[in-house]
Amino acid sequence: MINHKKCGWAGSISEFCNTETTVIVDSCIKFYTLHYNETAEQIKSQIYAWQDSFSYLKGCLANYPYPDDLIIFEYILPRSGLSRPDVIIIQKRDSGRIDLKVIEFKSHPNLQENEKWQLRVYLQKLSYYHSFTHDYVSNIEGILISVHPSWDDSYYVDNEHDLTIVGRYCLLEILKETVSCPNPLSSTVKLNKSSSKELLLQFLDSQYIPSPAIVHSARILFHNRDIPRISTVESSNFYNVLEQVESIIEKAQNDRTHHLVLVHGEPGSGKTFLGLKIAHKDYSQHINPGQAVFLSGNRPLVDVLANLTNDTFVQHLYKFKNEYKPLSNNATQTPYENIFIFDEAQRAWDENKVNHTFNNVSMSEPDIILDIASRVTQQWSVTVALIGQGQEIKGGEEAGLELWANAVRQVSINKQIGYYVHGSPTDLIHFQSNMPANVYLDNSDHLFLNSALRNHDAHQYHKFINSFLEGEFAQAAQYFSLIKDKYLFRWTDSIKAAKSTLTGYASNIKTEDGRFQYGALYSTTSTKPKHFKVFTKTTFYKVPDYVIYHNYRELRGLNSRENNLEAEDFMRWQQHEERYSNCLVYAATEYECQGLELDMALVEWGDDLIYQNNNWQHKPNTYKERDKDAQNPKQLIKNTYRVLLTRGRDATIVFIDDQLLQQLFIRCGVPKLASN
Repeated sequence: MINHKKCGWAGSISEFCNTETTVIVDSCIKFYTLHYNETAEQIKSQIYAWQDSFSYLKGCLANYPYPDDLIIFEYILPRSGLSRPDVIIIQKRDSGRIDLKVIEFKSHPNLQENEKWQLRVYLQKLSYYHSFTHDYVSNIEGILISVHPSWDDSYYVDNEHDLTIVGRYCLLEILKETVSCPNPLSSTVKLNKSSSKELLLQFLDSQYIPSPAIVHSARILFHNRDIPRISTVESSNFYNVLEQVESIIEKAQNDRTHHLVLVHGEPGSGKTFLGLKIAHKDYSQHINPGQAVFLSGNRPLVDVLANLTNDTFVQHLYKFKNEYKPLSNNATQTPYENIFIFDEAQRAWDENKVNHTFNNVSMSEPDIILDIASRVTQQWSVTVALIGQGQEIKGGEEAGLELWANAVRQVSINKQIGYYVHGSPTDLIHFQSNMPANVYLDNSDHLFLNSALRNHDAHQYHKFINSFLEGEFAQAAQYFSLIKDKYLFRWTDSIKAAKSTLTGYASNIKTEDGRFQYGALYSTTSTKPKHFKVFTKTTFYKVPDYVIYHNYRELRGLNSRENNLEAEDFMRWQQHEERYSNCLVYAATEYECQGLELDMALVEWGDDLIYQNNNWQHKPNTYKERDKDAQNPKQLIKNTYRVLLTRGRDATIVFIDDQLLQQLFIRCGVPKLASN
């Protein structure tokens, strides 16, 4: 038996059977409260489930013929956001072969599709991204067990999900059988004889490392599949910027040095695609090889990109932070990557926001990322900070580049390492005060993406939106005069006219992929939209069957409590039934659409941002104003509309019933949408 921060309890099966159930439950409670910040009183139902399953397993395993096999409860999968299978059994054989049984308990009789997929995801995460498993495990099998009496003697193989589903009286026989589910990516290396403790530690300390086959597959997918509407690079300095970043990475490899690269760009200028190009390049042939990862806190964007190319090089920022954040005992793990692409770096969380999410971590997100970069085993790193403009829509995201400057200052002093900071003169202003002598600033005019790709026929469009939201209406009028013949932007007080226009354009215009995608958008801080349905906290969605689960990614949105669409739901919003965006029945919020886009967007301007007394006024007592991390709620709401108004690639129609706002658009030269 060993104590380990990655699991609730671990030991041999004989140790498990001979340890009091209360001792094992107490260990799981301590583990749970450490990671989830919940008291034993708050997790009573979980404790009852542990008590029942442990008692059942003790009875079942009393006659198990291999008492030296190992059993692990509540193991946190690497970079999984605290996802954890109920039970893992490591089966050791004299031949040196290692097999795994991954077990999930369910108490109800009607097993759901998402419960089967959940277990399938665990198997895939272990097979493809767990260093111990794809190095040493020959076979891996998933077992879904229902302890409901109606299942007592049941046993069948679910070929669709490649799982075994059993009742409580059949588990022992299944565990004794030879596993018939070969690990598809196993190198089948025989593990040298190790003690139970050594073997457990090897498994529990395993890193998130994609297998070589998955890495190869991800690169092929990226280069051979179209990345929807973010892969256009015409009329921009995109490749100049890419070449500059790649030269900095090569310098870091050659000199074994640490670098922060600030890449600024206008909305829609290709920052995401730049990050993906950097992430998917092969850096392994250098004498100092490297790997890259694209990190984003925008979950819908991450999930959509992971669907397209698998999630080897695209990771959710929260999961990455949770895996490698500094701990009080300094027993921190180190990622295998050393090139970190941080999306929307200007929105990085400040220390207060991080501390509200991760207890006892008094660091900002830039502090955490640069601390991680300083620990890489290759002794060189490049952090590419992709910087947008006016995209901060949550509290705790408002500190901007000052957080990165402070992080460089702290890591160079505390870790005694030199840091090179590359960026445009405007961005480097934030790094010029109180920097230690081992921080070196490199002014570069080749790190600014200077033209919008999203609105490819209207490079001045984002300037028009910015001026309008800043109340600079004369300037906005000048910018609109430059784009009025290149980009369709209209206001309307008729929802019927707006919908008719969208459907009319869709019937006459074809995009390069054969579809014309449009949809409705609204701000979460406004009153619910008058003309569209919204997704509520209790709305559950069926995952659309066309989604390709090439890596059985963790399914989101099946039982989400958050008031937003996840990637599958966003895709469903675009594709199916009344949730299909072109049906114009449901509307998406700034959180669902940020980083994504439509061909045409219909924005319903709400009551949360109005113009009074020659100034923008925001609706009082919105959740953004109540957010204790928010410094400027009005600016966050203005940024919300900046996001909504820049989602349309070719056109945006704004529905407004406020007459003063209508007059503002007229003042800027924006025509009213013609009624059909």
